[in-house]
Amino acid sequence: MLFYAAVVWWPGVELATARTVTMLERTQRLACLASAGPIRTTPTAAKKILLGLPPLDLYIKNVAMTSCYRLKTLGHWVQGSVPKRYMQITTLMAREAPTTMMKSDRIISTYSCDHSFKVIIPKKA
Repeated sequence: MLFYAAVVWWPGVELATARTVTMLERTQRLACLASAGPIRTTPTAAKKILLGLPPLDLYIKNVAMTSCYRLKTLGHWVQGSVPKRYMQITTLMAREAPTTMMKSDRIISTYSCDHSFKVIIPKKA
């Protein structure tokens, strides 16, 4: 639920204030405490490493880039349809993951349901 619509609100992470970073860290610490056990004195950084959790700001950017790429391959990402600050994700993708700017090999699914066939069940002799 935390990453829902990250493609829209990820610029807020880029402009994160100390308060926002603290809130993200606090949320991640609660998740670490819930999944790593009741040892509260263990530093959050150590728990994140043990659990293999990336920093939330990087993960939010990753989710936003993945969503943008999916929308682009489906043809739903229209360059002029969203405000400019959200379009920065394509610039970031071109810089950090240039393969996302390549043409996709996605195949459009087609369904053909009008095949007529006949089933013959022989009678027992």
